[in-house]
Amino acid sequence: MAPVLEITEYENVGVGSRALGEYFRYYNCDRKHSSLGYRTPVQFENNQPGQK
Repeated sequence: MAPVLEITEYENVGVGSRALGEYFRYYNCDRKHSSLGYRTPVQFENNQPGQK
């Protein structure tokens, strides 16, 4: 998905902002990261001891 963001010329700032928001949601909520034990950043953050 990231390469699409790099090569896309968006119609306006609003459209580009929405596309970035969708990518950030995907990256943080859906995409598993090997450096986080194959968890998403949200899963990793929610499982840290000592967090409120």
